[in-house]
Amino acid sequence: MPLPHLAAARRRLIRRLEQQGAVSPETAAPLPGLHGLERGRLRRLLALGAIHEARPDHYWLDEDRYEAYANHHRRITILVVIAVFVALFFVVELAGRP
Repeated sequence: MPLPHLAAARRRLIRRLEQQGAVSPETAAPLPGLHGLERGRLRRLLALGAIHEARPDHYWLDEDRYEAYANHHRRITILVVIAVFVALFFVVELAGRP
């Protein structure tokens, strides 16, 4: 589960591409001035195929792949939260027994 600042960097990156209309190889746009976390998120999303580099330093968002990634990420987060609550339940339950 990514930390909040990593998720914020990812959202900023995606928002920039969406605002520029960079959603196909033909509309690929540069992403100047990325900060460290944003560069890391860009590398990660490139590796996952959610963002593509059409030509040097010009990127586009594959909306379908990104949506699949985001949905998968949400499901994993929900499972982790449920697992933590189940574990806490058992800890509290076991601690309350004599």
